[in-house]
Amino acid sequence: MIRISLIFALILYLGCSVIHAQEGETVESKYSEILDIDPYAFDINELAAFDQVDIKNQAFISVLEKDYKTAIRFYLYLAKHNVDDASIYYELAKCYAFLGQEQYAANFLIMAINYGFNNVSLISKEKAFQLLLRSPSFSESYKAVLDAGKGLGNNIYVKAEKLVKCRVLLPENYDPEKSYPLLIGMHGYGGSSEDFAGVWSKLDTHAFIFVIPEAPYLKSPDDFRMGTGYSWSIDVNDLDLYKRSDHLSSEFIRNVKKYVSENYKIDKSYLLGFSQGGGYAYVTGIKNPNEFDGIICFGARLPDTQKYPWFLSDEDIEQAYKLKVFIAHGKSDRFPKTASEAKRKLKKFGYDVELYLFDGGHIMDREALNKAIEWMGIQ
Repeated sequence: MIRISLIFALILYLGCSVIHAQEGETVESKYSEILDIDPYAFDINELAAFDQVDIKNQAFISVLEKDYKTAIRFYLYLAKHNVDDASIYYELAKCYAFLGQEQYAANFLIMAINYGFNNVSLISKEKAFQLLLRSPSFSESYKAVLDAGKGLGNNIYVKAEKLVKCRVLLPENYDPEKSYPLLIGMHGYGGSSEDFAGVWSKLDTHAFIFVIPEAPYLKSPDDFRMGTGYSWSIDVNDLDLYKRSDHLSSEFIRNVKKYVSENYKIDKSYLLGFSQGGGYAYVTGIKNPNEFDGIICFGARLPDTQKYPWFLSDEDIEQAYKLKVFIAHGKSDRFPKTASEAKRKLKKFGYDVELYLFDGGHIMDREALNKAIEWMGIQ
């Protein structure tokens, strides 16, 4: 009943012009672009070139920069290629709300609900929607969404122990009697252990044990159609939950290191993180300097100690100055200054830091990866 009533509300809100535009249409005219596709001459490279994770990362970065128009362009492109992704519609609703576009915000919010976004408590706390409550038309749709979700109750989050998948890649001619360096790889927001395993094929040498944990949270835990993208932080708008989940994610990485050390012969241990995973690599290594020998960060930010003191503090950084740090960053990454800022701050506290800039954007460059492995002392 919830789904039917909200779809009906969306049709009313869009107006009768949508219905009229469809009168007299034939199947051939309505779907002409699709029916013109030659199934035996389709270029499969078009699908291979569609990198959904990268596009979502670019949209997310645009939102962080408050460039909502650019974010909308990315999300609309994603929506066209993945119509069942409720999180895309929810992000579009927020972006349009920040721009004061109440009709688009209401329509996309309703679509998000209809396609499976079910965290009503999150919707009720979203600041973007609060900006539009003076609009009668938006307020009506917003209230209908909240009323429809009352039967679902509110979400609570309780700590639980569970087993999380990690992937282990061993050196060629692995000898269980020998000791090897350990590299723990932490994927970016929306990534997975399978995605990150692609790093292995970019490396010139495999003379170490490479373990890839999967981040513990679905990137949108309230969307049952989201698929297999994961996040190191809980994806809810609640500061207390962020604080709790941040600590647990670092604890998880320490458990990974402990498990591998108990089951394989390990000498030195390093963390490798990309984007969001790089931020958590910084924190986990710096807060546990006796457990790791170095940190490698690609396209990542050193967390702001003033904004997120529970995550990382200046005192944490000061006491871990013996850690070696390798920073790699694309020259055309959306945040070009984050690498130099991280180097400057860490050097201020006495760290041994190497910064490697490469041509490219928000990626893990092959040459930079091999430079990082050399930096670890692995030939």
